[in-house]
Amino acid sequence: MDSLVAGFLLLGGTLVGTLTWFGLRRQEGWALAALATGIVLAVALWAVAVAPYFRAGVRLAPGDAPPFIWVPAALVVPATVLGWIGLR
Repeated sequence: MDSLVAGFLLLGGTLVGTLTWFGLRRQEGWALAALATGIVLAVALWAVAVAPYFRAGVRLAPGDAPPFIWVPAALVVPATVLGWIGLR
C-alpha cells in the first residue's frame, strides 16, 4: 500500500512539474488555473484522508502534519496571486 501512495505522490509531482515547466514558462493562463486547482484538490484529499482519525477522537496538532501537506495549503493563495500578476 505504501508503494501505491508513493506512486501517486510521484505522479502528482511529475504533473505539477510538467505543467509548471511547459505551461507557465509559456505564460499560459490555463496552466496557472490547473496548478491552483490541482493543489487545492490535493489538500482537500489529504483532509478527507485524515477525517477518520478525527472521527475516532485522535487529536492532531498542526505540527503533526508533514510539510508536503501544510506548505502547499499555506502557499496556494499567495502563489496563485503572484502567478496571476506575473502572467499579466
